[in-house]
Amino acid sequence: MRLPKAPALRTMLESISKTTAERPEAGHTMSSEVARAVEFRALDAMLALAVNPEASSQARAITRSHIKDLLKQLTAAPPLTDTAEAIHRAALIDRINVFEKDPAKFIPDKPMAAPPGMPIGDGEIM
Repeated sequence: MRLPKAPALRTMLESISKTTAERPEAGHTMSSEVARAVEFRALDAMLALAVNPEASSQARAITRSHIKDLLKQLTAAPPLTDTAEAIHRAALIDRINVFEKDPAKFIPDKPMAAPPGMPIGDGEIM
């Protein structure tokens, strides 16, 4: 059951795509590389939802529609001068195209495990 004040799935997908595509920095900075990785993982999660047999048929249809719209946006956007962003955009387009060829064979990428040890910036002084 959906809560009356809860946002619609389409609204959530659009918000996720918009938020993960925003990068204050471009190029090969650490923060922009992390942001691109987050955007790719978000896309993978959407692709997984689009074929998840436990999701409702409407949720899968809405997600597929959003993915098709995202592909249109990515392919219609003007060329990028930032090579890191251009490479990332091409990877997103390729990922969607592979999915579209045979959604039943889609396998989400496994997330990379965090390296062992304390997180950077945890405040521990050596």
